[in-house]
Amino acid sequence: MRSVRYSGDEAAKLGKTQVVCTGRDLTILTHGAQAQLALSVAESPSRRASIEVVELQTISPLDKATSLNPLRDTRR
Repeated sequence: MRSVRYSGDEAAKLGKTQVVCTGRDLTILTHGAQAQLALSVAESPSRRASIEVVELQTISPLDKATSLNPLRDTRR
């Protein structure tokens, strides 16, 4: 299983959102420690849907463009 990790450059980008795993059926928006759980669900071999995981690095300020675009694509 892959883990959510950030290099020094990525950790400094407060207010930015990161798409951790791409998918087409469902989008999970997550923050903090729950990102790892969401990623394990998305990569589970028993899943029946293609799941996209979007990790919000900060809630305020919120990166609306990167956060909402995946929701528009999957509509879920």
